[in-house]
Amino acid sequence: MSEKVKMTTIALHQPNYLPWLGYFQKIYASDVFIFHDVVELNRRSFTQRVYIRNVFGQSETAFLSVPLKKYPRFERIHHLYPATEESWQVNHLNKIKQVYRKAPFFETYFPLLETWLLDAKINTLSLSELNIQLITNLLALLGIQRRLVKSSEMNFPLELKADFGIAWLVKQLNGTIYLSGEGAKKYQQEATYTAQNIQLKYSTYSKFLLENHPPQYQGEPLYGLSILDALFNMGAEGILNHFKQFDS
Repeated sequence: MSEKVKMTTIALHQPNYLPWLGYFQKIYASDVFIFHDVVELNRRSFTQRVYIRNVFGQSETAFLSVPLKKYPRFERIHHLYPATEESWQVNHLNKIKQVYRKAPFFETYFPLLETWLLDAKINTLSLSELNIQLITNLLALLGIQRRLVKSSEMNFPLELKADFGIAWLVKQLNGTIYLSGEGAKKYQQEATYTAQNIQLKYSTYSKFLLENHPPQYQGEPLYGLSILDALFNMGAEGILNHFKQFDS
């Protein structure tokens, strides 16, 4: 009898700032997650910003944005650093408190967030390191344990672009499945992965989330908000049960 081959699911994304629920679901669904921090900063991405609800009771969003020190054009994420001369952490915390202070789990988790942001050594932490630190803290809170890797520590060949770079990363970690977001269907070529014996799999979590949105007591449901929204409204156990519901 032939031995069953163990399938290893790899997912990756830039290290985003306090990212949305789907980011954590992707980590939950993978065996190994790569923080792809050697790519250039896209100012339209969520690497240095995230949506939260803007005003209690209203259906509009606002950005929480991390100000950065000056950097050369086309600089890569792991070489970017948060500004230190601004009290942006306090501003972010005040905004979060203003919107979510009446949420069921606010008192449980806000003090942790406050500690994470105020104690972060932003004089020495890169944006990548800060984001990874926050994501790792949130994963621990959720009880999600996965292998986490930085592409900046993998001798990534910078000349490899798009699919070819992703396939290289997955192959280096002996991945057999690459779990991708559905948005990448527009530009990914399955043949690139097939050539490396990697199965390309697209997550359907976004569709599930639209039909099974966690409670938002601050107003009409808004899509794509920071995981903090779900954390304050349903708690860590509620988020984990939500992921399990999709996984079942």
